[in-house]
Amino acid sequence: MIGVDNGGGDCDDKGVSGGGLTILITSNGAWKLGGFGFTISVDQAADLSNMQAFHYAEYDVEDSIIPLQPSLDYTAPELVRSKTSSVGCSSDIFSFGCLAYHLIARKPLLDCHNNVKMYMNNLNYLSSEAFSSIPQELVPDLQKMLSACEALRPTAMGFTSSSFFRDDTRLRALRFLDHMLERDNMQKSEFLKALSDMWKDFDSRVLRYKVLPPLCAELRNVVMQPMILPMVLTIAESQDKSDFGISTLPALVPVLNSAAGETLLLLVKHADLIINKASQDHLISHVLPMLVRAYDDTDPRLQEEVLKKTVALAKQLDLQAPVT
Repeated sequence: MIGVDNGGGDCDDKGVSGGGLTILITSNGAWKLGGFGFTISVDQAADLSNMQAFHYAEYDVEDSIIPLQPSLDYTAPELVRSKTSSVGCSSDIFSFGCLAYHLIARKPLLDCHNNVKMYMNNLNYLSSEAFSSIPQELVPDLQKMLSACEALRPTAMGFTSSSFFRDDTRLRALRFLDHMLERDNMQKSEFLKALSDMWKDFDSRVLRYKVLPPLCAELRNVVMQPMILPMVLTIAESQDKSDFGISTLPALVPVLNSAAGETLLLLVKHADLIINKASQDHLISHVLPMLVRAYDDTDPRLQEEVLKKTVALAKQLDLQAPVT
């Protein structure tokens, strides 16, 4: 929701109203705004006399067969009443409020089947019970967004200042991760200590697309490797071989090739994970040389661990070896 809201804020800053935007989810899980076919400028919104109004039927219509216009479940009332109504960025706020409600409550707020009579009835008779499944701290802000009066709706950025977002430690953590490369090592260290107790609260998609990438990028920082590696490897345990090979292994390869001391010990201890998920080429090119370096180290802990992992590597290489 934050990503969509930020996009809406950009539209607001540029003086355009979406009037029925499409939300696209990229392969890395980011939410983007698209479908600007209905977008109008603030200047155009001031005079709608020459613009064609949306028309909605007074009976149920499936989304797939309605004319090229926004779904009524997410359309602001000023876009439904008549073409002479005022239209602006506040219309997008209403639509975003409907989307936010749907995401949190897991059901549409208006649910009118593109029937304009049902839409107006549901909108005019919204009860407090309709918000019973919404977190209490978010209800006042969401109700303002869904107000029939455009003037009462907040700005896009005003919504994210809600205590629901401001006091959410997980959201603050994700925001820190987004800008992690800009922080100094002391700030990163303090954050990672807190994250080590918090990251289990994230669902698998958030871990994969929002937590893992910045952690992998930070593996280039040798000082932070001992703190970051355990988290990266723990998240990697839940990845299948394909996902591991695409998203995690490329960031691990430079570390496998250069690790020493405590970082090398950590990698050797978790070598089973890498051995079971990496291809034969990676095992020969990167994991095997790492184990050889561990044999050359004088640390008895490394000597003990590498003896255990060598057997696992040999078995895996035998399994992956082509039959002649």
